[in-house]
Amino acid sequence: MRLVRVLGLVALSLTLSTAACGDKETVQPDPGPTQVQRPPDSEAIIGSWGAANSRISLQADGRYTWELIRPCGQPPCPSTKTTGTYTLQRNNLYLKDAQGNDRVLSYQIAWDPRTLTLRDPRSNEQWRMTFGQ
Repeated sequence: MRLVRVLGLVALSLTLSTAACGDKETVQPDPGPTQVQRPPDSEAIIGSWGAANSRISLQADGRYTWELIRPCGQPPCPSTKTTGTYTLQRNNLYLKDAQGNDRVLSYQIAWDPRTLTLRDPRSNEQWRMTFGQ
């Protein structure tokens, strides 16, 4: 009988000690790498972009200036400067110059480093420009 009483006390003490500790500790899962929020293209494309043979400036009010430098043997090489308005739609940059001529370029923005790639589907010309140049 004494053994039953001792076993009962041991069981009771184990129950009370478990209850006093509360629930199991909750472990928060590792969130993994943080996702960097990118601005929409309509904001990300605004600014000056440049490369050795071209520069484009896209303003928040929908105006643009684009300077293309033609390759030549001896600098300074001839360049053309175009101004007008632009709109974005479905990864296309629609340009309308001051004379009313339209040009549609596909575009892609990359982030590391921040670059803008423009491609003319008609001529298959391509320009890769870095932000802030």
